[in-house]
Amino acid sequence: MKRGILLSIVLMIVLPPPVGGAPKFSEWGTPQNLGCVVNSPFDDAGAALSKNGLSLYFSSNRPDGFGGNDIWVSRRASVDAAWGPPENLGGIVNTPANEAVPSFSRDGHWMFFNSNRDGSSDIWASSRSSSPSPWAGAVAAWRNADGVK
Repeated sequence: MKRGILLSIVLMIVLPPPVGGAPKFSEWGTPQNLGCVVNSPFDDAGAALSKNGLSLYFSSNRPDGFGGNDIWVSRRASVDAAWGPPENLGGIVNTPANEAVPSFSRDGHWMFFNSNRDGSSDIWASSRSSSPSPWAGAVAAWRNADGVK
């Protein structure tokens, strides 16, 4: 066992790192305000962009929501188009509690977000069959299929 660990350490020291290493990116551009169509005088935060760049999800406590903070989406026709007015994801995702910080699976069929709907701040998930489809009812990510913790 000790011999295997020692061999692993020696190989890590002797062998060169993989070609290419970590990806290199350009410098960040200057941040730009998305304007009054997306932003409101209320708290807008936790933005997540869909894989195709056409939907911007975020949480906000703006009026016409279901509770404290809700998840909203602003859409655009192309990556060069202006953002449309935000729409609340509705009661299938949002509750009288707080929902925030949406993020997505790589295929865009699962949305993970934070909610305190059951009294504690937990990660919840909602799914859909395809991008234009509506989101399904949210379930706590830590529960099994029967809803048991």
